[in-house]
This record gives sequence, C-alpha cells and structure tokens, in this order.
Amino acid sequence: MMAARLAQSLLAVPILGGLAVPPAASAAEPVEVAALVLSEPNLRPGQEQIAQVTLRNNSASPITAGVRLVMRTADGRRVGRAAQRTVQLPAYDEQRALFRLKPPRRGGEYQVHLELYTADFRRRLSAQEPGFYALFSVTGPGLARVAPAPPPEAPTSPIAPRVGREGESFAAPGGLTFEAADLLWENVDVAPTGFLVGDTGRIRAELRNVGGDIARRIEVQVRYFNTRIPNRLEPIADSRVVALAPGEKIELEYEFQFPENALLGEYQVVIEANASEGTTEINLDNNRYTSKQAIQLSNIRLVFPDPGYTFEEAGLFLFRWESRLFDEFKVQVGVDRDFRTEELYFDIPQGAKWTQDQEIVPLGGELPGMAKGLMLSEKSDRVYWRVAGRNSETNRTAFSRVQSFTIELDEEEAAAAPMEGGGEAQDLQPLGESPPSLPPNTPGAPLSTQ
Repeated sequence: MMAARLAQSLLAVPILGGLAVPPAASAAEPVEVAALVLSEPNLRPGQEQIAQVTLRNNSASPITAGVRLVMRTADGRRVGRAAQRTVQLPAYDEQRALFRLKPPRRGGEYQVHLELYTADFRRRLSAQEPGFYALFSVTGPGLARVAPAPPPEAPTSPIAPRVGREGESFAAPGGLTFEAADLLWENVDVAPTGFLVGDTGRIRAELRNVGGDIARRIEVQVRYFNTRIPNRLEPIADSRVVALAPGEKIELEYEFQFPENALLGEYQVVIEANASEGTTEINLDNNRYTSKQAIQLSNIRLVFPDPGYTFEEAGLFLFRWESRLFDEFKVQVGVDRDFRTEELYFDIPQGAKWTQDQEIVPLGGELPGMAKGLMLSEKSDRVYWRVAGRNSETNRTAFSRVQSFTIELDEEEAAAAPMEGGGEAQDLQPLGESPPSLPPNTPGAPLSTQ
C-alpha cells in the first residue's frame, strides 16, 4: 500500500548514535507509534500546523485505533482544539494519518501530544500507551524565532522536530529522512468539448501529493493552445496552493471563455504545478498535464444528425445546430464533401431565404427527394451537410464544420446504383471563412456576403 511504502523511511530503531529512542512496543501492546512528525518547527501567528502520525500493527489481526492530538503549552496547559480520527491498521502493516491543527496566535513554545485510544475513544488502547509528543514554536509580535535547542551530541533533523515520551527529552535521529514529495494531476475534466465562441468552459482537476514529504507554495498555471500553433500558450488562470501533505489532494476548478477573435479549430488545455524551490520532488514529469480530448471551438455547432447517422427513407428528417454570434441560417446538403461544385449540393431554405430558427425540417422534395437523387447519380453512399450563419446587422457570414449522414435506400434503388464509399468528412471547409462571393440567389451557389 502507498501509506506503508511511504512509511518505510520513518521506522524507529532502538539505538542510534548513542541517543535514546522510544522502545518498541511490548507483546501486550500490538499497536506501536512509529513516529510523530510536524511539518513546521516554527510557525507564524495564524499559520496551520500539519502533523503526521505513523502507526504500526504488530499483531496478526487488523486493528482500528483512535488517535487524538492535543496541543499544550510548555508548562502543560491545554490550548486550542484537539484533532482526532480513527486509523485502520491491517495485520503487520503500517499506516500514516494526517492531522491539521490551528495553534494559538500568540508567540511561544508548544507541544503536540499524541494519545492512542480504542476505536470509540472511550479508553486507552493499552495501559502502557506511550504518549508521544512533538515540539514547535510560534513567533509572535516582539518575540524572536524560537526553536527547541538540539542536544550537543547530534543535531535535530530539520524535517522532524523533537519527539519523545512524556517526561523524557530526546532528539530524533539525525539520519531520519523522508521520501521526497511528488505532485500528480488526477481526474482532469474539461467541459464542454464542443465549444461555441461565447460559451463558458469549466476545468476541474485534482492535485495530489503521492510522495513522502510536504510540498509547499505550489504555483498552478492553466493555459490553452490551438493545435495548429502548439507553442503559443494563452493564459486561463494562475493560482497558489499553500501546502499539500503526503497523500493529501486538493480539488481545483476554473472557468474560462475564448475571446471572440480566437482562431477557430481544436484546442487543448495545459495545467501545470510547481512547488517552491526548497521542495524536492521524485518526478517532475507528472507536474504537467495536457488534456487528452481536444476542444472544438466554432461559431456554429452541429447538434443533429451525428456523423454517420442513417435516416430511414420514410422517417423524419431534421437538422439542428447552435450559435451565439449569428441570427440567420441556411443548411447546405449535397454529395460534394468540399461544397465547391454547385450542381452537387442545395440550400435549405431554397433561394435567398434564411431562417432564424436553429433547427429545420426539410420538405419531402428536398429530403429524401433531392438528396437521394444526388446519391444515385453520383453513386455515393453518403450525404454531407453544413450550416451557414449570417449576422443580420453586420452581414458577417461563416460556415460550420462538415459532417455526413446517409439515407437508407430500398433494395431496388441500391441494386440499380451500386454505391461507392464516401468516407467521413471533418473540418473540410476552413472554419470561420466564407467562400468566394458569387451572384446572390444563384440556385445551389455559395452564400453571398453582400
């Protein structure tokens, strides 16, 4: 398990360099406190303290232990609120538990005492429960930075403040070290993937510290780029995470909009986390995450039919789309996937008419009539469609992506005109661009921008 693997570097040993260390648990005490470690030996007023407790189950049966941390002054008076939780200990295994404490805002030297209970917190787990403690200080107004003085024999580890049994004083072994921190992005979600200019997008992500040390002052950057210009990163948001303890995660959420003049096409999101220079990480490659599914940015989003959809000959024919920038529309349907040969596609509505709706039901003579006629004459098994949009105030026009559908032919029609595969069409017309202008109202001609 991750907790057991990360705890390996925290195992207490009976004697190291002549220093007294808490003895191992006896046979009557199946649960052993392997370590009590604080994130900061010195705090500023109002700063949070993170405590990490490592417990070891020396028995062949799983045990649930109740752990309570209490803060006291140097003379033993209790201060602040206690923190407690239960810890599940599999047989012959170690587990780490993290606690967040809010020390007093006044300066001074304080102790964090560890009390071990049964799962219901009604009695001590054993009569010989050791009662570990750890020291830290708060630097208050007018007070100098206070830190417990290390013994002359060996320096106190800067990562692990002094810890010992009540009534004893000893230093943590100077060689006590943590596995380094390791930041990892998980469950990154970007929505929607079909994006209209003017839509608000959301990015949700979890940042987890899967290493063994605390990561501090983490700078998070969120950027996006068009896949045609991957080296041009545009900012979405910058934020900071104060600290992440080992095993801890934080959920982050951002909202963003593409500017109206953004290049249309496919985009990807990049989210990156970098801890302060004093933090060592196991792996820096997983600090950066690039979204796997591209975001399609367009002025007109096609909703129905989906690519490759099959209409029944006697069924309902329907086209639906969405747009924020345009208020008038035409649907173009044909067997020319590039929409360049006028005789191979037609407009709905016909002629110079536009519709203000964002869906249309074609007439029977148009679909399946005209579409089937083009399929049979060109021996195509697919029909292509796109939507043209126009802003009635500016006369600006643009086209959507090109998608395909098919119409189910009866056996006689299919036998009379064997089909040739047409393949799939995506992004065949440059997005946001209008074709060269032709005389308006020409049957089947591209739309005029006049």
